[in-house]
Amino acid sequence: AVFVCAAMGNAGGCFADDPAASEASAAQAARPADPTGTEQVAPRPQQSQSQVNREEEVQEAEQRRLEQERTKIAEQQRQAAELSAERQRLQEEREREEAAAAAALAEKEAQQAKETAAKAEKQEELKRLLEETRRQMLSVSEGGKKNRYGDQSTMPEWREGVNVPTVGLINPSSGGKAGNDILKVCRRTPYYDTRFFDILAVVKGQKRGGMMDLFRSELQAVKEAAARMGARPRLVSGGGDGTASFALFIVFKALQANSDRADEGLADTGNGFIWTNEEMEDFFSCPGATASRLRE
Repeated sequence: AVFVCAAMGNAGGCFADDPAASEASAAQAARPADPTGTEQVAPRPQQSQSQVNREEEVQEAEQRRLEQERTKIAEQQRQAAELSAERQRLQEEREREEAAAAAALAEKEAQQAKETAAKAEKQEELKRLLEETRRQMLSVSEGGKKNRYGDQSTMPEWREGVNVPTVGLINPSSGGKAGNDILKVCRRTPYYDTRFFDILAVVKGQKRGGMMDLFRSELQAVKEAAARMGARPRLVSGGGDGTASFALFIVFKALQANSDRADEGLADTGNGFIWTNEEMEDFFSCPGATASRLRE
């Protein structure tokens, strides 16, 4: 490039032969000189005080709005957290209650199962005791003095559904021990063998599973059988003058309630006995009244 330098009064400069550069240099040279040495910027028009106040109010309002919005959001978050915590607490409490209820139910069922098993075991034990007592009753020896009614004699044949269900209480010592001979005959005869009892053995055998319990079970059986026939069960009393009242004493003793053995059929029906008042009326009243009630 070829530069040309020329004196221009007090100002001088070198211009390149580039036209664009020459024009820029000329424009710069034509601009009035800045006595401060810096380029002047056009001044910004000043705002009025009211406009400034208005802008500040707007900014403050916006800040308040944002603060309120933040406060609202924080409150919503707090409430949501409290609600979540309350739900969690209720859920945990419900789970604890359900677990406690399940544990209580399991414990109750286990206790019921235990009681049921104990009850079944007691009933099975009573059954074994009664079977042993029955075995002893049926194993009456035929030895000793000759039976006045014969060694092969039997009682009249019992006809089921025809003869009225009966139990017997015989005093073996009565009539010069004729009662004992009658009991031996009964032991050789079906039906009589398990339904006719030595009254002295019954009153002495009041322990659990003893002869009194066995007599009670047979008394219950004949009562139910008689009810099916629409009749009253019969009680045969064999002995001296006092045996009849003795036999009634045994019957009521057998029917006496015992709260300690309520689960073995000795629960009180409200009158101190295991038979209700209605059952007492049906099976101890006169035949006409009983038949009338049974028909009802």
